[in-house]
Amino acid sequence: GGSLKILSLDFEKGEEWYQLEAAADQTPEKAYERQWVVTILDRAMSRLREESAKQGRRKFLERVEDMLVGDRGNDSYIKAAQELEMSPGAVRVSVFRYRRRLRAILREEVRETVERPEDVDDEIQKLLTLY
Repeated sequence: GGSLKILSLDFEKGEEWYQLEAAADQTPEKAYERQWVVTILDRAMSRLREESAKQGRRKFLERVEDMLVGDRGNDSYIKAAQELEMSPGAVRVSVFRYRRRLRAILREEVRETVERPEDVDDEIQKLLTLY
């Protein structure tokens, strides 16, 4: 009554629209596993940042952090070297060492989550496929 507008609840039409929506490709289990991967990687990077800060290399790590996963090409090393006032070779060697340290920290983090030490490699492989 009065000035109120009556809205029709068309459940069939609503269900039709719902069926047309793209289904989420991620099950709750996959979403949980993905979050676990992100958490483990975050913990490993946090530890690397702490170590770097203690060594007085926080600025360096901040600059090359995105280069630790995957190869960004020679241009990235040249640009980083210019910004950090280092040679490209020195940057490349340091990034290699940081990658190696990050892998070691990641292994330690994963080791804390598995029952048996021999499961670490399998768990890391699973982690990499989820990432």
